[in-house]
Amino acid sequence: MKIINALKLIGIVCSLTLATAVYAEKSTAMSVVGDMAVTAIVNTKIALDSTFSHSNFNVKVQDGVVIMSGTVNSRSEIKALIELARSTTGVKSVDVSKLTVQKSNQPMTDFFIEAKVESLFLKERLFGEKNAPPSGVSIEINNGVVYLSGKASDDTQIDHAIMLAKSVTGVTRVVSFIDVPETVQ
Repeated sequence: MKIINALKLIGIVCSLTLATAVYAEKSTAMSVVGDMAVTAIVNTKIALDSTFSHSNFNVKVQDGVVIMSGTVNSRSEIKALIELARSTTGVKSVDVSKLTVQKSNQPMTDFFIEAKVESLFLKERLFGEKNAPPSGVSIEINNGVVYLSGKASDDTQIDHAIMLAKSVTGVTRVVSFIDVPETVQ
């Protein structure tokens, strides 16, 4: 009787071990497939967003963690990439520790451009211009490209901020990461 019970116990243990191994293998396979799908979705979102066309970086996903490496043009791009990745179903977190911001070839010119853009924005707010850029807009310049990020109350504020930035001598283009938060009804 003891031998039969021992054999039954061994059979149960073997069955549980086999079931666990099959589940682990299936779980790992599903994780790999899920990571591949998330990678494809994030890469598609990036490819469809023209603001990232001048950057050179890679995206991979491991266990739901989006890992980005390479070079981007501004800290604003990094923030936008994080938001873009986080908005994707299946993403647990985003690691941008391997992203670097491209250094400017004209740091002094960029410094003066930034000062001019900031002073224009401030002037608009001080004199109560109707569509003045909001005070929370972040301005970053790299090689003559102005990167704007933050929140605005409407699209007219965004358009006005872009127009003001473009009016500054030395600005080659303006990339806006300013968005209008959805209103809760």
